[in-house]
Amino acid sequence: MLFHPTAGQVALIEVVGSWSAPATEDDPLTGVVDTGADGILTIMGVSSPRLADGADVIVSIFAADALYRIRATSHWARSGRLVLDPIQDVERIQRRRWPRQAVHLDVVLAPLGGHDDKGTRVAGRTLDLGIGGLRVETDRRLPGGSLLSMTLTLPDGGTLVALTTIVYADVSEERCEYGLAFDELSDVDAARLAALIGLRRAPTNAS
Repeated sequence: MLFHPTAGQVALIEVVGSWSAPATEDDPLTGVVDTGADGILTIMGVSSPRLADGADVIVSIFAADALYRIRATSHWARSGRLVLDPIQDVERIQRRRWPRQAVHLDVVLAPLGGHDDKGTRVAGRTLDLGIGGLRVETDRRLPGGSLLSMTLTLPDGGTLVALTTIVYADVSEERCEYGLAFDELSDVDAARLAALIGLRRAPTNAS
């Protein structure tokens, strides 16, 4: 295998085909990489009656440089561990090439180093979203500076906080639109975003 995951990396699991039982939700399963033996990849913390032993799966693992999608056959082991053996294919997708999806969520942006008060915070709405960044429309012009703290309100009511850099601005009297790139997005937050925008929409021709 070209990619050697390390213990603790976040993994999302989706079945190739259909589940063994009716799905109660459309989100992929989530787990973390365990310390494997003899080159066999094991994911721990997985529990689902929908996933049959011997099912073909795609496991997406979030590393610092890229997203790795691993096609394999899965087998249940003890304590909710999922063993991937054999592994048929490993695909590497750079995070910056992950496609953005039209997702509309509330967001609050604030410049780094500024005073933590309402005057420096700017509310807005996402126009699209991906692992690499997002495009937002704000209710007013952002303060000076290219580094921002972003607080995104997720559909389940939770929040995702991340550092972002402004990569472009389209500001006029009619609208304020900005393109933002994530800075050092954590593996956990990358997994949350991937589940939100849908792993099944990942490109098949990325390298």
